[in-house]
Amino acid sequence: MLALIAKDITVQKRSLLLFVLAGLFMTFVFSMTDEAGITAMVMPVFVVGYSYASRSLYEDEKNHALRLILAFPLARKQIVRAKYVSIALVFLPLTVGFWLLGRPLGFISDSWELAVLQLSAVILAFAIVVSFFLPIAFKLGMIRAQTLQRFVILGLFAFGMAGGYVFTRLGNNGSGPPEWLKNFSNHISRLSPSRVSLVLLLAAVLIYVLSAQLAVRFFERRELF
Repeated sequence: MLALIAKDITVQKRSLLLFVLAGLFMTFVFSMTDEAGITAMVMPVFVVGYSYASRSLYEDEKNHALRLILAFPLARKQIVRAKYVSIALVFLPLTVGFWLLGRPLGFISDSWELAVLQLSAVILAFAIVVSFFLPIAFKLGMIRAQTLQRFVILGLFAFGMAGGYVFTRLGNNGSGPPEWLKNFSNHISRLSPSRVSLVLLLAAVLIYVLSAQLAVRFFERRELF
């Protein structure tokens, strides 16, 4: 499996460098705006991380690498797990790097506890997005998965915009959010940032591992020949 991980990273090293340079450019552009905040970290990290993950899968299909790899005595679960590990090995240092860069640029909180909470939230958000996308890619193939992913992203964007509009209207009307959401927010606010960070990181790991198991099941049933 180590050879598969090394293969993924080595094949993508030139593209990864271009993705990182694009991410750095985005970071500096966002940091020059007054209200960028955590967006200056989230957007580059998501663009670079998702681009690496999707291109890695695309290259395997375009070059028929999956069929070649399956000619060797390798279990399909090893191929899936290697892909998940390689994405994590690229994403985590990348995220920490942009997070550290955000301190001097001023879009990360000055409090270390809150800064770690921001980092944990970004890791969880990326884990959710990738954990949804990868099983579909292993089940349908990268090309068909990308088409479906576009519709899902548009749907999530529309849902987020609609949710934001509803909460804004509730705030303007003075009624505020639902009572259950107020109670949940009050409960979360009483927890220490470090404890919330730990919960977010554990949730990210759990979601990512469950996604890998689902992707293994899908890929084992997929016909490639």
